[in-house]
Amino acid sequence: MKYSFLLLVTLLLVNACCKKDDNSIIEVPQCIKDNYQLSSNSELVVKQWEKDGTVFYFFNTGAVAYDGAESIFNASCENVCGYCGFCIEKDCINDFPEYNSSDWVKVLPE
Repeated sequence: MKYSFLLLVTLLLVNACCKKDDNSIIEVPQCIKDNYQLSSNSELVVKQWEKDGTVFYFFNTGAVAYDGAESIFNASCENVCGYCGFCIEKDCINDFPEYNSSDWVKVLPE
């Protein structure tokens, strides 16, 4: 009985260690790291989200909460969309999670 319990616990631990997390962090491209480091905004947090094999980076400054604008970049550092407070909504924003969604995973600062 003791060995069965130990075997069960061992199997559970191995299974837990090998599961892929749905919010796994993908290596951050150097251009995203460079843009983060060049930012003068001390509140900046870079968040990552993947859709259909494409990774996006949300430069979250907290501005959208105060009707400001914030940018979303692809892995090539191209500005692909953005969130904004009272501005005219871009059609592209419907392709992304809400700015405060837990789908965005923080990657910077580490």
